[in-house]
Amino acid sequence: MLGKNKSVFGIMSVIQGLYWIIFCSVSGFATVYMLDRGINDGEVGTIIAVACFISVFVQFGSGFIIEKIPKLTLKRMIVGSTCLMALINILLMLFHESNLVIGTLYCIAVILLYNIQPLMTSLVYEYDNAGYHVSFSVTRGIGSGAYALTSFLLGGWLAKHSSLTIPIVTILASLLLLSLLFALPKIEEVPKEMVVNKLDDSKSSNRLLKRYPSLLPLIIAIALVFTFHNLVNVFLPQIISSVNGGQSQIGYAIAIASAVEIPVMFGFQWLEKKFNVRNLLLISVVFFLIRSVLYLIAGSFTQIIPVQLLQMFSFALITPAYAHYINLIMDEKDNVKGQSFVMAALTFGNVVGSFVGGQIITHYGVKTMLAFGVVVMVLGVLSMFYSMKVDKNCRTQ
Repeated sequence: MLGKNKSVFGIMSVIQGLYWIIFCSVSGFATVYMLDRGINDGEVGTIIAVACFISVFVQFGSGFIIEKIPKLTLKRMIVGSTCLMALINILLMLFHESNLVIGTLYCIAVILLYNIQPLMTSLVYEYDNAGYHVSFSVTRGIGSGAYALTSFLLGGWLAKHSSLTIPIVTILASLLLLSLLFALPKIEEVPKEMVVNKLDDSKSSNRLLKRYPSLLPLIIAIALVFTFHNLVNVFLPQIISSVNGGQSQIGYAIAIASAVEIPVMFGFQWLEKKFNVRNLLLISVVFFLIRSVLYLIAGSFTQIIPVQLLQMFSFALITPAYAHYINLIMDEKDNVKGQSFVMAALTFGNVVGSFVGGQIITHYGVKTMLAFGVVVMVLGVLSMFYSMKVDKNCRTQ
């Protein structure tokens, strides 16, 4: 039995909450901040797309670097990235008149933001696998709650105040996150022995994909799903504006979607036992497809609300599901790299969603962008079903 000193549930929950406050302020209100600074839709999409593209390689690199350098722990990598995040946002407050400077700094902030995410996921599983009491799905649900509350409060605040509030929120949350990371107990160095083995065949990306045959189609499915997801996230202000919604309703829409994630993530372990993580992945992509169609046909903000509610069956399921699935099918020594691979695919989807979405809106309008999202989700559903078919075949052989 584990002693009381073996629980990090409380501190990890707050850490997740603070990370998602940062995520909400940096990513959820990226369009609001940059549009307010005079950057247009196409430029916003390009900035975020470039950041996401670069972060794909940064995430792959992080997985390999952590594997090669035993002293560079997950916690140290997160600390370094969070320190840089705080510094970048301080600079955003000081140099907020130049579009070039704003675009460059925001690009770096998004790179750091997405690089931290797989490391956060792996950090939870690192403590879980080391025998500490902690649940990824529950802590991630608390993160969604923090995201929902932040979006609600920040959306209402920004309707009457300057968008310079956004970097202030990010700086404060980053400083609190750093203090809690230092408060985490140190894990014994036993797991790092698996990382020191320089000859392990898992160090080759090609061999890793061959070792886990369902991983490649899963990566493709995740990239497609999050292409659509990012279309909605980044350009939600334009989507709401196209149905005659206002500034404050942007925050409400984000808050609704984030709030309904919480019970699903809290109950994910029960759902996993009831339906199996593989089936939950399939259910989630089907609901993403349904949401893509409903966004396309929505004609008012009132009709957007039920689409936001369906977040509980799409994003709320797929987020813990892919993390649990990777932890389930991969050996512990491959877990960090596996999480980084999937997160890189997710980020690549963000690249396509941000860049293509911005270009489509600029030249053809919101409805055409949403139609593109439907096509993307059809392909995403097909890829996920194929991935689970490959997985089933491997398990029955």
